[in-house]
Amino acid sequence: MAKYVVIDATPTDTFTIECKTKTEALTAAQNQWAALTEYDRRRRSEFAIIKSDNPDETALNHLDGAIVKIWT
Repeated sequence: MAKYVVIDATPTDTFTIECKTKTEALTAAQNQWAALTEYDRRRRSEFAIIKSDNPDETALNHLDGAIVKIWT
């Protein structure tokens, strides 16, 4: 089963949220993005949703996959 991953990255750290559906991932990401201040948004090196090629969270290629949406 595919997993959708919300990636929230700053220059020093990366946070992820795992979701089972695209809708769940979009809702989670939109809520998280809306909660960020304008300053925090500019500090993001990446804020996106991907459809993971490998749903195994321990796999090296877990964060590889097709981009669903990118926030800039």
